[in-house]
Amino acid sequence: MTYGGAPIQALFHADGGGYTEDSVHVWGGHEPYLKGVKDYAHNSDTSAWTVRLTRAQLESKLRAAGKDVGTLKEIKLSPLRKRPMNESDRGVSGRIKAAVFVGSKRSLTISGDSLMKLLGLKSTLFDFYVNVRPPATADSFKKPKAYHRFKKANDIVFIRGYGWGMSQWGAAAMAQKAGNAKEYYKTILGHYYTGITFDKQY
Repeated sequence: MTYGGAPIQALFHADGGGYTEDSVHVWGGHEPYLKGVKDYAHNSDTSAWTVRLTRAQLESKLRAAGKDVGTLKEIKLSPLRKRPMNESDRGVSGRIKAAVFVGSKRSLTISGDSLMKLLGLKSTLFDFYVNVRPPATADSFKKPKAYHRFKKANDIVFIRGYGWGMSQWGAAAMAQKAGNAKEYYKTILGHYYTGITFDKQY
């Protein structure tokens, strides 16, 4: 697979969580063939996951990571909705670029990558639901409400996320639908790597 005559970086992961992301929002560099596209993965073990925390546990994890904001009051973040998205704090896939944690001591902006690491999550494609059961999928609502405000000491925070890690499960789902179509692998690869060509090297 080439782009502009040069071999591409064929990066991939296990599951795209319904939508892949533009490379600029993941690694900072712009690769024109690594654009966010719809993902067809439907593996229940990797497509969706939920983490349940109390407010105190979330505050404790922030403190342990040197990001103490005091008693949490609010998380300022655009709610995850049907993709593609066009928000300053999320990528086209809905993956978090940054969220603002508002507490009694201070407000602090934390990147999606940092949140994923300090909370032990599988990806940056997630949302917070305070005292509300999260939806089954990220595409459940076109105009969802944000459930990011904390009200009492025993608040429960559900973190609903998608994806793990070209999506291997998504590619498998496309291949399954294709049946015995000739050279359908080119259709699959062309879907995940935008604008590439296939050149025989030897």
